[in-house]
Amino acid sequence: MAEKGLPVVLEGKRINLRVFRRFFYPIQIKHMGEKFIVYSDTRREREINYRRPEDYDLDNPFNRIKLIRLARAMNCLKQSQEKENEYRITLCTNKELYYPQAETIRYIPFDPRRLDPLKERIEEGRRKIEWGQKFIPRR
Repeated sequence: MAEKGLPVVLEGKRINLRVFRRFFYPIQIKHMGEKFIVYSDTRREREINYRRPEDYDLDNPFNRIKLIRLARAMNCLKQSQEKENEYRITLCTNKELYYPQAETIRYIPFDPRRLDPLKERIEEGRRKIEWGQKFIPRR
C-alpha cells in the first residue's frame, strides 16, 4: 500500500508531507442589532483527502514548499518520530484562526498560540460593533 501524504522535494531532500485539517465551529452572536461570527476550536482534526489537493491549494508543488516554509517559520512543522523524511502540518483557514471578516479564504498552518480564548474574541467583536456604532450619523 502506498504511503499517505504528498511528495515534496525540499532543499535537495524528498520528503512526505502529511496534511491534517483542524475543524472550527462557527458561532453567530448578535450584539446591538448586528450579527458577527466567531469560530470555536473543536480540537478535532482529520487527514485530508490526497485525491483532491486542489481543495487546499496544494496541487502545485511550489505551494507545498511555501506552506512548509511558513509552518517552519511559525514553529508548526512537526517531524515524524518513526520516519525521518515525513513531516506533518495541520491546516485551518485565516477566517477561523484570526480574521473572521476576511473576504478571501486561505489555508494556513494552525498555530495554537495565535488562537485567542473564545471569550476574548467575543469581546473584541462586541467592541468593534460598539466602535462602529459611534460613527453612524444620527438623524
